[in-house]
Order: sequence, then structure tokens, then C-alpha cells
Amino acid sequence: MSKPRLLDLFCCAGGAAAGYEKAGFSVYGIDNEPQPRYPFPFLLMDALEAMNMLLRGEGLTFSNGETLYLNDFAAIHASPPCQGYSTTKNCSEVFGFQQHPLYLGEIRSLLKATKKQYVIENVMNAKFKDTLPEGLQAGFLCGTMFGLPFYRHRLFETSFAWFQPGHPKHRLKDAGSYGAGVKSCSMTLMHNLKVIRDSAARYFETPWMNGDELSEAIPVCYTEYIGKYLMQAVMGKDY
Repeated sequence: MSKPRLLDLFCCAGGAAAGYEKAGFSVYGIDNEPQPRYPFPFLLMDALEAMNMLLRGEGLTFSNGETLYLNDFAAIHASPPCQGYSTTKNCSEVFGFQQHPLYLGEIRSLLKATKKQYVIENVMNAKFKDTLPEGLQAGFLCGTMFGLPFYRHRLFETSFAWFQPGHPKHRLKDAGSYGAGVKSCSMTLMHNLKVIRDSAARYFETPWMNGDELSEAIPVCYTEYIGKYLMQAVMGKDY
């Protein structure tokens, strides 16, 4: 029996994708930037444009030569750019840096229109403040829930029910909030990142990534965990 296909929107270098692959999905990625190290079939394209094409009944041709249509996918994951929601947004406003678009409302509308099971992943601030009412209605995962020596909080809004593996204790002495040496303007969020910088790829389970890609990634265990619930939803089963 073939694996159900999952469409990975805003895929970057494939940290989320690897988790879904471990959960039993065949993953296909889309990003508007080249991703030469993405480990699965890939399409260089704007994710929103791709979604609109699928909803119009058009196909998408990936790097492995397959042309797939909306009905070929069992589920969709989206990790829209987080810069507009992150704590660094405050720095941009203060110093006049580039403003970043907010995609959550638009991508949610497109995902719901597919009537497929879906996941939207983003940073914690995507739930609050100026992002409402388009902010994520979501639970979060943290590295400490999986025995990792860092926090790396991420929200997951889903079309199905799932449960946290346990609330983080946040008593790590050598842990960092962001996991790969990425600094925030809000220095109160930061701890000693040496442990993470020295072994980020091992902790994230993404040995193919370079440093910049790791700074954008989430640990593979996050989407492997969410992916098991997603697989049950795709198969029409309940936990």
C-alpha cells in the first residue's frame, strides 16, 4: 500500500518534512526560494500560487517528474514565514527595517477550501496581539517535551485533535529558546546557546542542513509527533 502524500508548503530545507516522512507520509515540498538540500521531491514556486492552482484543478510538477493534483494529497502542512510574527518584528518597527507580510489568514482560508487535513506551524507570537483574529488557534511544542536541551517553542494549528506530550519545565541551564544560535531583540528570552550551536544538527536530526537552514528549522521530532495524529486523522481513526 502506498504512503499517503503530504504537501509541505513554505518548506525551506525540510526539517518539518523529515518528521512527516518518519510518521509515514510521502512528502512533496514547495518554496519560493531554491532548496538544494531539501530531501524530498521539490517545486520552486510561490506556495499561495500553488494552492490556488490546485484549487482550480491544475496540477503541479515536482522535481521527480510527478505531476500531482489536489486529490493526490491526503494532507497539507504550511509553515508561512514567521518574521512578521516573531519577536524580531519589534526591532524592525523600532529601527525601520523591512516589514514582513502576514500570511496566516490567507493560508488558512486556502487550506480550509481544500477540505483536506492540515497543519499550520509558526512562532509563539503568531497567536497573539496584532495577528488576531487571524492568529493561530493552536497548541505548542517545546524541545523539553522531547528531552532536548532547548525550548524552540512552536505553535501548531491543526484540523484534527492532538495532545501535548507534557508541559515543559523550563529549568535548563544551558538551553536556548531558539536552538541554533539565532538571537532575538528580546534578550530575556535567551540563554547560553553553546550546547545548541555545537550540536544543532544532531539535536534537530537534520545533518544535511547548513547553519542558516538550521536557524529556520524545527526539530524533526515535532512533526513526527504531530504527524502520528495527522496519520490517524487521514485514516479516519481516533486516538
